[in-house]
Amino acid sequence: MVALDFDLGSLRAEPAEPLVAQTTGWVLAAFRSAGADPMVGARLGPLLTDAGFAQVRTSGIQDYLAPEDPRGPAMMSGVVRSLAPRMLAAGIATSEQLGLDTLTDRIAARLRASRSVFVSPILVGAWGRRP
Repeated sequence: MVALDFDLGSLRAEPAEPLVAQTTGWVLAAFRSAGADPMVGARLGPLLTDAGFAQVRTSGIQDYLAPEDPRGPAMMSGVVRSLAPRMLAAGIATSEQLGLDTLTDRIAARLRASRSVFVSPILVGAWGRRP
């Protein structure tokens, strides 16, 4: 069995940047309000073990994107955009706060101005065998 999922616990800007911290909070709250665990990737190993798999191993991959790299702002705004209906319905953020039309550009500008590295979620893999 092979399982892949994300651990959003690492999602941040380093040094910290307020807009990235705010959008991260919205993302985590949206997943939780929908009944999803945004950190489930960190628990894939124990979940496989609990399901009866043996010789369970795990590993993770994570990107550290430079302040000028457009992939960080695009990733963050894309996730916010996909979760926006949930955020709005659950009262996590307003349309004005989200500002989806400008979110990518605002995040990019803030990362550049603060010289912050975008630290992506960890893609976690876990695998094991049936005994």
